[in-house]
Amino acid sequence: MKKWLWGIFLLLTFAIFGKEVKIVFLETSDIHGRLFSYDYAIGEQKDNNGLTRVATILKQQRKENKNVIVIDNGDLLQDNSAELFNDEAVHPLMRTLNDLKYDVFVLGNHEFNFEKAFLERNIKGFKGTVLASNVIKKSNNKPFVKPYVIKKIDGVRVVIVGYLVPHIPIWEASTPEHFEDLKFLGPEEALSATLKELEGKYDVLIGSFHLGREDEKGGVGIMEAAKKFPQFDIIFAGHEHAVYNTDVDGVKTIEPGA
Repeated sequence: MKKWLWGIFLLLTFAIFGKEVKIVFLETSDIHGRLFSYDYAIGEQKDNNGLTRVATILKQQRKENKNVIVIDNGDLLQDNSAELFNDEAVHPLMRTLNDLKYDVFVLGNHEFNFEKAFLERNIKGFKGTVLASNVIKKSNNKPFVKPYVIKKIDGVRVVIVGYLVPHIPIWEASTPEHFEDLKFLGPEEALSATLKELEGKYDVLIGSFHLGREDEKGGVGIMEAAKKFPQFDIIFAGHEHAVYNTDVDGVKTIEPGA
């Protein structure tokens, strides 16, 4: 497996009811419009990105493993001239996630670079589950998308919780219509409430956070979040475009780069 992809792979094995259950979790993040591994801004082929390359990995993993969960951690729909297709009913990048049978898509901050109707259309067009536990509608105080999803795999209750870096109102201040009627909670408020709701409902707890190791606005980053919420078995990260695979007080933290 190429170095740029090692960060997306994690294998967990569980002993449930006297049998061994093997689950493979795969994460991509910060694809930024790369359907093919070609950078249109500079007119060059790249050897380290693109969903077509990811497709090869997914095909092999599904061939070798029965239980595979695939997550995209956000910043999919922006960059690399992807906006040329924003008027389509469902964006080609989102259609590709459907074709590749992704289970989960977590909102990234760049998903809010465009009209809110564009985002809502693509959320509806995704065949898996769109997550973000900290994006709330102001009008009714309900989640904008689902905060988490529960999957039962060979008797193992797997929960995946989504989270998005909360600074969209700052970064999109000149275009408030992009996040109309939405508020973005910090991790303490959003994740504390979500984990309380999930008590007793899972065997494995996975976080998929569009968040870097440090928060550029001085808030909670991945490493601090892992310390604050040790209930998580794994926290998949993004946003920073970094590659790491480390352990923070027993919580596995992984980011696959871009």
